[in-house]
Amino acid sequence: RKVIPAQPEKRAWPIAATGSDQERGTPGKTGTGHCIQPAKFKFPRRGAFEVAVYDESTLSSAVVFSKYKQHEFPVGDSCIWLPLARFLFQLAVDNDRDALLTQLSEFCGAHHIYVRLLKIAERRSESTRIGGRLTKSLRDLDAKARSGEPSELSQALQRVSFNIKCWEVQEAEKRLAQLNHLLQRVQSAAEKLDRGYVQIGCEEFD
Repeated sequence: RKVIPAQPEKRAWPIAATGSDQERGTPGKTGTGHCIQPAKFKFPRRGAFEVAVYDESTLSSAVVFSKYKQHEFPVGDSCIWLPLARFLFQLAVDNDRDALLTQLSEFCGAHHIYVRLLKIAERRSESTRIGGRLTKSLRDLDAKARSGEPSELSQALQRVSFNIKCWEVQEAEKRLAQLNHLLQRVQSAAEKLDRGYVQIGCEEFD
């Protein structure tokens, strides 16, 4: 009887991750063959960082800037100031801080930083005084901007609580300028039509 020696068992050794696998952060595959040491990953990437702010009273936080996600350094002041201003406005609304709200409004107006404030105010429209006032005045401003009446829109802008400077106010001011320009053209065309300049008056409506 012929004795056949036992064959050594083949083991599955880890194969190092490929370049595409390393970019995706996936582990290496397994297969048969010689042993290859798995690639070492560095996380986060060298030079990556995030800037975050926290509110201890409400335990809320926000990421002001993340080089890890953007893959580049901040481009311009707005990359930093806009998310920071959004967080500070939320802080002022949540805690009914009139002085902070006024300072933020002045700073944002001077640096042309416009935050969408209505959504922030609506979250606290029933729980804080500032949230309720801002929600009411900004909703009224939006309604008057949609109506297309320049005088009503101008009055709504004057009634905005805390004389706030935000994205909604900026858009309303643009809308008011457009309406006033159209009104002047209509009035100019009507005057020319009254004087008998029919063709010139009709050209104002083109």
